[in-house]
Amino acid sequence: MAKTCKLVFALILFVSLYLVSMSAELGGPCRSDEECPQLSLRFFAIKCRENVCIYVDLDPYKPRAEKNQFLH
Repeated sequence: MAKTCKLVFALILFVSLYLVSMSAELGGPCRSDEECPQLSLRFFAIKCRENVCIYVDLDPYKPRAEKNQFLH
């Protein structure tokens, strides 16, 4: 049982380190969207904004504060 818990903990640790390193690569300088890494994600895209590559939310069903009248 203890070996299984250690294995699960190690897997979570390595996956989280991988995800952090992936997000750190997005912060690179850019001049256009073509210079940013291209990933095929359903609700996110990587775009160049203010000379930095960032994730942009593409979810059409997510309410926006300026469009949703119930958030006032």
